[in-house]
Amino acid sequence: TQLFFTPVAGWNNYDNTMVGLAFYNSLLPFKKMEFAVMPMYSFGSKNLTGSAKVGYTWYPKGNALQNVRLSVGGARYSNGEYASTSQILFPQYTSRTPVQYNKIKPELSFEFKKPFARSTVTNRLTLTHYQVIFSNYNKEFIRFESNGNVFVKILPQDDYYINVLSWNHKNARTLNPYSIDIGVEQADYFVKVSLEGKYRISYKWQNKGLDIRLFAGRFIFNDFPNVNPRYGFAMDGNSDYRFDEVFLGRRETSGILSRQFALNDGGFKNEVSIPSSQTWLSALNLQTPVLSNWPIAVYADIGWSSGNPDEVVLGAGGALVLIKGVFEVYFPFYASGGMLYPQYEKNIRFVLNLAHLNPFELLKKMPN
Repeated sequence: TQLFFTPVAGWNNYDNTMVGLAFYNSLLPFKKMEFAVMPMYSFGSKNLTGSAKVGYTWYPKGNALQNVRLSVGGARYSNGEYASTSQILFPQYTSRTPVQYNKIKPELSFEFKKPFARSTVTNRLTLTHYQVIFSNYNKEFIRFESNGNVFVKILPQDDYYINVLSWNHKNARTLNPYSIDIGVEQADYFVKVSLEGKYRISYKWQNKGLDIRLFAGRFIFNDFPNVNPRYGFAMDGNSDYRFDEVFLGRRETSGILSRQFALNDGGFKNEVSIPSSQTWLSALNLQTPVLSNWPIAVYADIGWSSGNPDEVVLGAGGALVLIKGVFEVYFPFYASGGMLYPQYEKNIRFVLNLAHLNPFELLKKMPN
């Protein structure tokens, strides 16, 4: 077994500059056993950060399964929160320690046999477990004394797990490609289901067309308000509570980094004031290029949710599509409830899907 390595670097608003090495055993050709480990040192939080993944793929004989893959991944970065040790008698000695999220993600996927070797259709059933553990603080408020001084430990949140069962059907044909994703999520205090359908009406322009996305989600069980509202369906993208996305400023509420969002749930490009839905949400998203040789598009979104069942929400605007699906900037023109911020520039949002640029995963998505 060969071992390769390469220098790597990263940055976010809490760990600041991170440097390290990526160790891996293969890019091409694919091997049954593959691993990639990327430890880094953060000069901001003074902690070890990074990610790792190891996986094994079986190619069973027979007509049912194309392959079976078992993998375990993990990641550790600062999440933008702080655990404060407050010294009551001498507050000038109060310290703020960055909190790291530690994600462990075992996954088992079954890809079903294609009807013929070069078929563009794939069907995959995936079972995933997320365990999210926060370091640098204990699990409860702590009051203690030392040398006559009283200290109080202030903690931001607790650990949690999520189980996900998902089915993906995809046809990556050149003209009018489409995909359907059905998912079920379960945790301690909720169970929810979702359906996402994507369809592109292809134009004569190469790789361009009208993109149509439909999303519908509903809670089967939800112990709200005894459960954190972050698990609700959000019209303008959820908080990435599974830590699958890469955010440069995950907890920012102002400034340019706060404008980054994940295009999930309701998929609205305009930020809206509707609270996250704790029962149901449905949305339709449309986006189309304007000119064949320019990265300019227009979009329209329509949504309805239990967060505000008396109002159907509408949004529209223009987009600068610098890298399709990776880096897109959205400029709202219309919002049914009015622009959220009086200063127009604060309403501009962007998607930066750095996780989609992972070279280890991109190679696996290459067509046969």
